[in-house]
Amino acid sequence: MIDMHWEKLELAVARVNKKLAPTPIKRLFTYTDSIKKKSTPINYFEWGNSKNETIICMGGVANSAMRFAFLAQELQQNYHVIAMDWAGRGDSGWLEELEDYTPDQAISQLSQLMKHLNKKS
Repeated sequence: MIDMHWEKLELAVARVNKKLAPTPIKRLFTYTDSIKKKSTPINYFEWGNSKNETIICMGGVANSAMRFAFLAQELQQNYHVIAMDWAGRGDSGWLEELEDYTPDQAISQLSQLMKHLNKKS
């Protein structure tokens, strides 16, 4: 068994990731729940030129945005790739209550991400 501390492991992973995948630009937008009016910071990453056609990658319930790093590496030459961390995943903030995690809320997050991206361009 290898005796490795988390800090050393994280550094090793960072070195490998630097060689394998492009460094994305990390960004945030503020998601506001339409019923409770509570705000949550939502993290997303982007690769490629924002003047190109945009592809938005959305992971499953147990994934983070970086799940798409290798796909984005392949697509970034021709597309602007966006990958979002859902609320409660990756570097995004958490919603107030467990009951707040609903399909409608997920649709609202995606909709607000798209509005945010349209304002940015």
